[in-house]
Amino acid sequence: MLSYQLEAIHKETKECNVQLELMSQECIYMKDRLTSLLNLFNASFIIEWAEYFQNQIIMKEEAIELLKFDLHHLEMLIINHNQVENINDTVLNLQIQVLEKISFLENDCMKMKQAFHEFIGTHLLQ
Repeated sequence: MLSYQLEAIHKETKECNVQLELMSQECIYMKDRLTSLLNLFNASFIIEWAEYFQNQIIMKEEAIELLKFDLHHLEMLIINHNQVENINDTVLNLQIQVLEKISFLENDCMKMKQAFHEFIGTHLLQ
């Protein structure tokens, strides 16, 4: 694989790490909002809803950590590209897989955030 292709993949992995960090920060923000809401409202449906969203957030955080590991693995393949046979296919396949997973997770996080705000708007801000 040509070095400029590896450099492009390297740049893209850095951008992916930034995306994952932004998603991670969004999860932290949502957990803080859950805590605030639980302090304001003590209804049982709020507690059940908060538990559901807390579980959703935890799963997203775990997926983010797994993707960070995949990106690190991809970076190691790029760095050691001369030492592995068929690195072209290995790097490209892993890159495609990681990008697809990040895209899926990003969409899933967006849907979760939307549902979170819809619940707040519907049940708590009336």
